Amino acid sequence: MEYCLLHGLGQSPADWAAVEAGLPGQKILCPDLAAWWADRPVTYESLLEGLEAQCAGREEAMVLCGCSLGAILALDYAWRHPRQVSALVLIAPRVRMFQSCSNLDSVTFAEGSRLETINNFAFNDCGKLTSIEFPSGTKSIGNQAFTYCTSLTSIKIPSSVTTIGENAFQRCSNLSSVTFAEESQLKDINKSVFSYCSNLTSIEIPEGVETIGESAFYGCNKLKSITIPKTVTIIGVQAFNNCENLISVEFAEESRLTTIQSSAFSDCFNLTDDIEIPSTVTSIGEYAFYRCSKLSSMTFSRKTAPSIEENTFSGCSTLNIYVPCDGTGYAGNGWPEDKVKTLHNLDHLDAVPPTCTKDGTKEYWYCPDCGGYFLDKDGEIETDEAGIIWCYSLQSM
Repeated sequence: MEYCLLHGLGQSPADWAAVEAGLPGQKILCPDLAAWWADRPVTYESLLEGLEAQCAGREEAMVLCGCSLGAILALDYAWRHPRQVSALVLIAPRVRMFQSCSNLDSVTFAEGSRLETINNFAFNDCGKLTSIEFPSGTKSIGNQAFTYCTSLTSIKIPSSVTTIGENAFQRCSNLSSVTFAEESQLKDINKSVFSYCSNLTSIEIPEGVETIGESAFYGCNKLKSITIPKTVTIIGVQAFNNCENLISVEFAEESRLTTIQSSAFSDCFNLTDDIEIPSTVTSIGEYAFYRCSKLSSMTFSRKTAPSIEENTFSGCSTLNIYVPCDGTGYAGNGWPEDKVKTLHNLDHLDAVPPTCTKDGTKEYWYCPDCGGYFLDKDGEIETDEAGIIWCYSLQSM
């Protein structure tokens, strides 16, 4: 087997000495890249032409190993001459490494890999890539790193990942499952990370995430349910917009959510399960639930109404909004009068029949929050203390 070792800028063939010593008896080609500029213009294309000339006529496929600039050359050469390369070893290539490698179908990292960063655009538009297993020490996945990887079906994000860049998995149209390892260190799901992943059916956002960014899950048409962990404080603009088959949104207990931004759940036409808005929410933006036409019930427990806009609930034709009976600010201020219903904290009391010496009481429900008396379990038939008395009526002696 023959090896070709390509150094980087500011380096020389001597920098490969330790590697050469570890390959005794092997054919090794270790060119001086600067020498290729001796009779050529000082350009990247000149270096690539020099490499092609150096490797021309070889019958056996080579192992290409490159560092920095040498890694870029190795990758370009392999792209142009795939049959002449048996393996690639790339060290610190600061480029869009495998972007648009249209026949790349799998990526495997060596055991014990020390990879920490997958750069911006690294595997962008690798349309046949079906699987990738990230090394356990990976910390950062760059912007658009896997955009348009339309054959990718599932991914597992290691706990070590702290950053996933904007649009990282955008338009991975066959991605159906995203799993985060336990004890995830991820803090933010950035802008459009999973937007237009039209086959995404399952994702469990890890506890520790604080922000779900703008359009993070926009157009995830097959996503049916989502649980927002307690650590999330902001759901961004259009975060779940146009998730047409989203049925259920659940907020974890002890939620710290404060803000639901504009159009966050707009056009979620099949959202039907009752949504309980955490008491920590102070602001809901315009069109946040626009055209959620099947949503029938939303419950608020906060005593002071969150700020909303006139159109926050526009197009929610079947919605009833339940608010605390002792709450303030739920009248006016953008709140739709025809949709707001008072929610009582009702205690049920059984009927007590009267005796010949003492009045009884009817079956009734009492709300300790507002002090109201009701004759039905839904708190719709209100009465007063006198209205629950069941009097004994003497008929004969």
